Amino acid sequence: MTMMSLNRIHIPVVSDSRGSLAFIEQGGAVPFVPSSVWLASVPSRFDGCGAVVALRGSVTVGGSLTIGDPSEGVLFSDGCDIVVSSGGVALVVGADVSGGIGVPFAMKRVYYIWNVPSGRSRGDHAHLRQRSLLMAASGSFDLTTDDGSGSRLTRRLDVSSGAVAVDASQWRVIERCSADAVVLAVASTPYDPTDYLYDYEQFIEVQRGAVAPLSVS
Repeated sequence: MTMMSLNRIHIPVVSDSRGSLAFIEQGGAVPFVPSSVWLASVPSRFDGCGAVVALRGSVTVGGSLTIGDPSEGVLFSDGCDIVVSSGGVALVVGADVSGGIGVPFAMKRVYYIWNVPSGRSRGDHAHLRQRSLLMAASGSFDLTTDDGSGSRLTRRLDVSSGAVAVDASQWRVIERCSADAVVLAVASTPYDPTDYLYDYEQFIEVQRGAVAPLSVS
């Protein structure tokens, strides 16, 4: 992999009436497979190769580059020092599998959601293959999971709650996001539109084995 020691990058963002979503995966914002992830709110040192994003506030990378929007990032190839503004949160995605937040699967993609308007929800789907780890990088939100058996579990997540693993076989809904909420998700697969189930009745049928998930080759 050939790149400058520090290089500004643009993180792809999808925005609509439900808020904004940005994602980091190989071939998109970064030239490596995301293998580890950290959240930092104090001055920190990171080794190896990775990318830094300012989820909240501003982040100065290597003493020379400052970013202050979730759509902006800095790619580093030989380690870097970061300084986070007061009340800010930095996301660091590394190419090295060591360290960071414990993830119970091999990650392939990291994405995050913010600016969700009051009264709107995110998610409202299940997956056929993708496993996920969801957490609050900032603020708080409700996460409801449903395995199709008639039992739903709703949890209020904030920065002290830790991460929640969501299997492919679980319908998930994110709602009641605080104004400062940033939902951070780690996924076991690259983005694949054929892996999503958006129809709840179809999800129930798949769970019961009534229909085959024909969208998966």
